[in-house]
Amino acid sequence: MGQVKLNEVAQAFGRWRAEKVGNEPLPESLWAQAVEAAREHGTTKTARLLRLNHSALKRRVTAGRGREGAASALVPSQTFVELPLAAGWPCPPREATLEVEDAAGFRLRLVLRGVEPREVTAAARELWSGRA
Repeated sequence: MGQVKLNEVAQAFGRWRAEKVGNEPLPESLWAQAVEAAREHGTTKTARLLRLNHSALKRRVTAGRGREGAASALVPSQTFVELPLAAGWPCPPREATLEVEDAAGFRLRLVLRGVEPREVTAAARELWSGRA
């Protein structure tokens, strides 16, 4: 696969983005092309050109190494995990940072100042549940 092929993959992504409806997920056939391109050109260059989440692309590339059908590598299911902060956190910190990342590489980072632990849990649940 040469530079021309990477440009062809970028064009296929552009066509899909122009025709997609709403928040439609990226088809596996395009993920397969992205993984193939990343193996030759690197994940950073490919993710940037195709406007993909670098972490998600890298996971798919590394998950499929040494196997046939690598592009269809399974992504772990997503679940919300509640941390029982109130029980083990006797007094609120002056500042806390909460970072979470889902299997597709989407990240949520909250910097919280002067909040109660239950507010941290409630904020994370509300923001993250909107992505499901």
